[in-house]
Amino acid sequence: MSILSIDRILSNSFEKELEEYYAFRDLWEINKTNQAKKFILSNPDYASIRSLFSDFDDTRELIKRISESKDIDPFRYLTKKFQTNLFDEIRQLELIFAKYIRLYYRTKFLSLNDFFKKNEPRLNRQLRDLDDVRFVINTLDTLKENFVQIDQTIEPLEVR
Repeated sequence: MSILSIDRILSNSFEKELEEYYAFRDLWEINKTNQAKKFILSNPDYASIRSLFSDFDDTRELIKRISESKDIDPFRYLTKKFQTNLFDEIRQLELIFAKYIRLYYRTKFLSLNDFFKKNEPRLNRQLRDLDDVRFVINTLDTLKENFVQIDQTIEPLEVR
């Protein structure tokens, strides 16, 4: 038997055995920062964010199911270090996504805070005449117009 035929047999065997690990290929091939930025640009709602982190947990469970070793006659390869590296990659991905989600919501809440700070003095205005009442009512109308945006921004804090 020649070395080339042994090489073909082994490489085919290894290819078949390694196919199960291709599911994790995205963990090291994707640009994590770009993926997180794309996710944030899609203006994710709370359900999307929960689903994303649920997917991370599912991937982590798949990684746990990887056997500690594989036998391909006449070789045995150990997967403990591979598992550890996959866990590190998924953790890194989670941290990057969490960072961008935090920045996204921080920006949203800062703009809400600015909006409330801007309108608070208008609502606290002393009512002396009809013009003051109109001014406060206009401010309340502004709050009413922005209620949906405010409610959608605050919703993730209420849902648990």
